[in-house]
Amino acid sequence: MADTTEDQERGAAPPLPEPEVEGGLTDLPGPLRPIVDFVARIKASVHVKLLTGFLVGALLLLGMGILSLVVINRMNQRVEELNDLQEKTDRARQMLYLVTAQSHFRGMALACELVQAPPPDISDNDCTADPPWNDRIAKAKDGFAVNLSELDRTSPPGQDELFGRLREVNDRFAVYSERALVLYEAGDIDQALNVHIDEEHEISHELETELNGLISDSSQQMTEATAAFKSDRGLLTTVVGIVSGVSLISALLLGLVLSWAFIRPLRRIDYVLAAIALGDFTQRVKVPNRDEFGTVSRNLNHVSGYLASVYEDLQSLNENLQKRVGEQVQELKREALQRERIEQEMRVAHDIQLAFLPKESPHLPGWQVEAYYRPARAVGGDFYDFIDFPDKGDYVGVVVGDVSDKGVPAALVMCATRSMLRAASQRLESPGEVLAAINELLYRDIPPNVFVTCLYAIVDLASGTIRYANAGHNLPYLRTDGQVAELRATGMPLGLMPGMAYEEQSVTLAPGDSVLFHSDGLVEAHNVDREMFGFPRLMGLVEKHPGGAQLIDLLVAELARFTGADWEQEDDVTLVTLQRTVAAGNAPTAAASNSASGNSPGRILADFTLPSEPGNERRAIQRVAEAVQDLHLPAARLERLKTAVGEATMNAMEHGNKYRPDLPVSVRVLASDAVLSVEIIDHGGGKPIPDPEAPDLEAKLAGTQSPRGWGLYLIKNMVDDMRATSDETHHTVELILYLQGEEHGN
Repeated sequence: MADTTEDQERGAAPPLPEPEVEGGLTDLPGPLRPIVDFVARIKASVHVKLLTGFLVGALLLLGMGILSLVVINRMNQRVEELNDLQEKTDRARQMLYLVTAQSHFRGMALACELVQAPPPDISDNDCTADPPWNDRIAKAKDGFAVNLSELDRTSPPGQDELFGRLREVNDRFAVYSERALVLYEAGDIDQALNVHIDEEHEISHELETELNGLISDSSQQMTEATAAFKSDRGLLTTVVGIVSGVSLISALLLGLVLSWAFIRPLRRIDYVLAAIALGDFTQRVKVPNRDEFGTVSRNLNHVSGYLASVYEDLQSLNENLQKRVGEQVQELKREALQRERIEQEMRVAHDIQLAFLPKESPHLPGWQVEAYYRPARAVGGDFYDFIDFPDKGDYVGVVVGDVSDKGVPAALVMCATRSMLRAASQRLESPGEVLAAINELLYRDIPPNVFVTCLYAIVDLASGTIRYANAGHNLPYLRTDGQVAELRATGMPLGLMPGMAYEEQSVTLAPGDSVLFHSDGLVEAHNVDREMFGFPRLMGLVEKHPGGAQLIDLLVAELARFTGADWEQEDDVTLVTLQRTVAAGNAPTAAASNSASGNSPGRILADFTLPSEPGNERRAIQRVAEAVQDLHLPAARLERLKTAVGEATMNAMEHGNKYRPDLPVSVRVLASDAVLSVEIIDHGGGKPIPDPEAPDLEAKLAGTQSPRGWGLYLIKNMVDDMRATSDETHHTVELILYLQGEEHGN
């Protein structure tokens, strides 16, 4: 009462209404209540009580397990007995067949020797049997002897007399069989026939009689064993059912008593805890348990009194906390608005940047131009451009640059630099003079600590000469005949200092040569170990692979492999390749002139690589279909070509490159007025590609033909011609469609 008075003085809520019955339980059966109360008052821990219950349950399960093992063992004995009798009957029937077969084989052998022309009921194949009849007789005798020995071994001692008779009759049968064989081999067919009919055949009937008796005895034993099995099964089923029912009822009663012994105090404790949660700290727990539940009840009563004193302190703290939370909410709102403004600024910068980038690469006669741009999450300042000269149709300008800042300032500087370059390039012919003029303009207005690196080149399409100047940008790479060189030209970044001069250099590209322009987003990319991609790695890749889209695809795939799947891009990545494919006069390229086709295509429609990953055959199909769309192939021929390209690319990735992403598949599409050629190259050289073989389903099922080979056969039948070549490092499959002549449309 003292505790209650103190709680009420502290302003505690009035007590909640008591449950209708103790513990809130209304459905406890009357006969079980004394048992439940007895278990609750036992002075033992809950752990001991539960272990006792589990032990009783385990003993019940153990009894059921032992009984089940006895039943299973008994049933297994009966099943084994039935199986032995069935095997004995089957062997006896097989022996009966072998005795009859010996007599029949002997008759066929003698009959074929006695008559020169076989009667209508005997075919030529019967007299030329393979194996010969005498060999079949010997095989039947061996089989009979093996079965007789096995039956004698497995039969009970009571049948020793029967098997003694069988062995005696079989020995006589063997003697007369041997005599008939000797006469047969000596050419005395008539005497051999007499021995067969008078002795051998008669003795076979004796064997058949004995074996029929054995079969009859075994069948009778099987009938008796089956009846015994059914009787045992019924008895054991009844016993198992009774024991299972008793065990189940005992386990349910035990579980019910234990559960109620623990649930009743838990319900009371739960009731008081619910009252405390509603703010009523006057409630107390009263339980009769002498275990952990009694201890918990006493502790809960102490906690309830302590909470009443803490409640008032919490109310005061709550008021102060609400005030501070309100201040924090306002601060978070201001930060959210700031972040939204920055994100909007980044979206605007991104839109500005993309709006000023070329929508597509220019189509230049005798040249292949490809570009790749991948913006970073935080908008950077990379840009590239292609500049036309209306009064000089054989020239084109190439610009690659990078603004040092990020966000909207970088985007605006990039746009201004691009506009200045386009304007200055139309009035100034020298790349160095253009960069010098832009530097002066930018220096006056560029924001502090912002500068622009830029490389500007003018390409003479007819001669292949490139004149260029560099304002602190990454050096381009020139690839010629497998060799790579840096194109150097000195010059400060734009906008840093006034009065700068920019060195101008030139280089001439031969057919097949290429140049790679790039930004620092590629070489400065880091992997999970913080290792940088680096210039040496990039230079090595350029050295080993030709230019064009194939090189860009390779660099993108190598970057993905180097950085891993969870890479967060740090800077923009810009790649521009410029490859001279033909000399002046539109002469065929070296790649085209070395084509395996006799009507070699003279222009490249597409040249790209794909990582060897499942599903990339669909990308190959799409790229090839886009490349040949100007040829206006009939729909049916286009679908057949797409099927062949998909199958060949999948074969190259799976069998040639073993689905290794670091080994790309190269695809090249070439065309002339008469021929369309698609070359698919993998890294699986070392052995030749087998010639397509017409699949033979029966031969494949029989194992005489390889289970593979459908793909090459399908590819060859999808196109007009297919050629496969191999060297030490590569496989090349060339798919050919004839666009003119008699073969066109086949």
